[in-house]
Amino acid sequence: STPRAATETPTPTATAPSPTAPAKGLALPRLQPGPVTLLHLRMASEKVGWAVGTQNETHHILHTRDGGLTWQDVSPPRAGLKGMYPATLFLDEARAWVAYPAEAPDHLADLAVVWWTQDAGRNWYPAFVPMAPDDFAFQPGPLVAADATRLWLLVHLEGGMHHDYAALYASQDAGRTWHRVTDPWQDASADLMSLYTNDLAFTPEGYGWATKSNGVAPGGILVVTEDGGVHWRSFNFTPPGADPNVVMCDTRSPHLWAPRHGLFLLDCYGEERSAYLVVVENEEVSYFPLPQPMEAVQFLSPKVGWAWGPPSRTLNPGENRAYLYRTRDGGASWTLVKKVFWWGDFFFLNERLGWALAYGEAEQVLTRTFDGGRTWQMLRPRVAPAGP
Repeated sequence: STPRAATETPTPTATAPSPTAPAKGLALPRLQPGPVTLLHLRMASEKVGWAVGTQNETHHILHTRDGGLTWQDVSPPRAGLKGMYPATLFLDEARAWVAYPAEAPDHLADLAVVWWTQDAGRNWYPAFVPMAPDDFAFQPGPLVAADATRLWLLVHLEGGMHHDYAALYASQDAGRTWHRVTDPWQDASADLMSLYTNDLAFTPEGYGWATKSNGVAPGGILVVTEDGGVHWRSFNFTPPGADPNVVMCDTRSPHLWAPRHGLFLLDCYGEERSAYLVVVENEEVSYFPLPQPMEAVQFLSPKVGWAWGPPSRTLNPGENRAYLYRTRDGGASWTLVKKVFWWGDFFFLNERLGWALAYGEAEQVLTRTFDGGRTWQMLRPRVAPAGP
């Protein structure tokens, strides 16, 4: 029989509280004006962007209109558990989605929420995620979009024995409503439950990838769906010449350009650590070795991208440094752009303009480049006073 597409899955009903109903212990106090620690940043233009910031173990949603110099706290009216990182999706200058983790078996339906805004955080609206009666925790992420309308959210439910039991949700109306696509106990999703899912990528047609963190299985695992997340199949990727009984690999940073056309990072560790860019186009798979181990890649197109990583898997004291490489031929060759004496999370808006959250020995700072990463300007981000 023909499997049902995710868009045909009936939406479970859930009793949702009023958006303005009080929730004990969940009010999020505004950040105070002054320095801020940024944990995640995505810019939509040279001036306007979003970030996740923290203060006193609470995570806030921030918005900038001056390139990252000052940030406004635009967090939703209710947050999640103290110390737990939210799932976020920042689409453009005005549209964003945020889901905070929650643990509350007796009233989880009140707290399993994806907040959405279309006016840069001035107003937030709750979309309640229908949880099953025996779900006791809402641990959202990743939260991804194929376009402005079609979104997916993975909710981790329980882990153990090298499995990541999770529920996958989809939205076809820009996050206003969500339906449960698959559950851990469905045979069609069994491959999705193996190992920890660290990221997702989808195309508007419903073709998708799930990348996996790995520490027990040979090679690297990529899990693929062709029907919006109802059915999944896993594929193993072992670098050319590697001993499949020794090497284990994480798959990370998935990029999809079209169904069966994309790339991801294969970060391998066995006797030695190595990294590859794996490019998949229809039935052809190409492995491009990276100059050194890498933590992540970002691509603006199938040809143009960056890769970055420290010299070792675990940073030791005095080893705060990172290497930034760029490719213009889809990973076939790489050029060292910059060696920096800090470790950072990079984001590029185009071939010249980028930002990095730099972690040094003393403090975290925000840096910016106007020349593709060759030189970096240090910024000291601050929280602006609340507006009217």
